[in-house]
Amino acid sequence: MFSYLYGTFLARNAYLEHGPALALIRAQYWYAGATIMLILLVVYFIYRLLLSLQRLEVFDRGILQRNLLLRKASFRWGEFAGISSSATAIKLGEKNIQTVPRGKLHLKNGKSINLTKRYQNIPQLVKLVKSKIYPLLWPILKSDFRSGRIIHFGRISLDITHLLISKTKIPWSSVYRIEAKAGFLVIELRDDSSHQAPISSLSNPELLLKIVDWGISP
Repeated sequence: MFSYLYGTFLARNAYLEHGPALALIRAQYWYAGATIMLILLVVYFIYRLLLSLQRLEVFDRGILQRNLLLRKASFRWGEFAGISSSATAIKLGEKNIQTVPRGKLHLKNGKSINLTKRYQNIPQLVKLVKSKIYPLLWPILKSDFRSGRIIHFGRISLDITHLLISKTKIPWSSVYRIEAKAGFLVIELRDDSSHQAPISSLSNPELLLKIVDWGISP
């Protein structure tokens, strides 16, 4: 707006003193700048509009995703291999001023859907998805565990004999306790050492702990 007004001011003065040719020369760069700014502003508003149209719609049988190009993709609950989530605290000094939730939906085909701030109410969405997919995954995990298969939870894997974290193979007999603490899954060993992994790096962390409680003898 300033470029346009200033260009008009220059053009008016030049027109009165020297005629239309000089008026056009003096104003053209300011008009060009104003036009470019207007185009950028329109592009920005269109981009923000498309972002606002992105969303996940939850139904009884699954999820409908609308992406940036307004394309639709539907997923049944049985197509999901798990979910991981985290919350990042934004601090000002020692004070938390905002908590930014994030999540990721893991599909059985290896693809994933990132849950970022463009989706509203991520904590509620994560809670709802867990209530839908955990009852489907739990019988499968139990069956795989009983049969001796390795079960993968992101950075941590386990089977009936051992736990694997950061390429370290730990027999269950060496594990003293596993618990979630301050955003990490902490594995305490009987020799007083420990390992830990960010919960955000794990898929289905609640089911991981449930498998340990259910299937590992103390």
